Amino acid sequence: DHPYGNARFRVQIAGLEDAEFAEVHLPVLSGQVVEYRDGHDPEAASRKLPGRPQVGPMVLRRGFRGSLTLYRWWREVAEGQKGARRDVVVELLDEGAAAVVAAWRLRAAWPSRYAVSPLDARGCAVVT
Repeated sequence: DHPYGNARFRVQIAGLEDAEFAEVHLPVLSGQVVEYRDGHDPEAASRKLPGRPQVGPMVLRRGFRGSLTLYRWWREVAEGQKGARRDVVVELLDEGAAAVVAAWRLRAAWPSRYAVSPLDARGCAVVT
């Protein structure tokens, strides 16, 4: 009867055991708007029609724990290794973290970016 919280989720990347994340930004789905005007329209008003669908990137963030698993995956893709693409599943869990209430599946996904947060001797933030 109420919306689920966003804090209980699980990320699974095929072939990667060390894939725990603190934050997931799911892909934004959108569509281009195509304006069309019929040449015989006396009002010369354009109509909006649905155009090409677009899928944005998924962003995964986690605290750096010394594992280079995600970097190695990025490197496999950058080097063009065959079979580097992997299936990714993000599961939203119920309040008790016992059951999956929704799942998002990305097939043949690949990392397009690998970034580590800046290191700052004056701060106390977690390296992500």
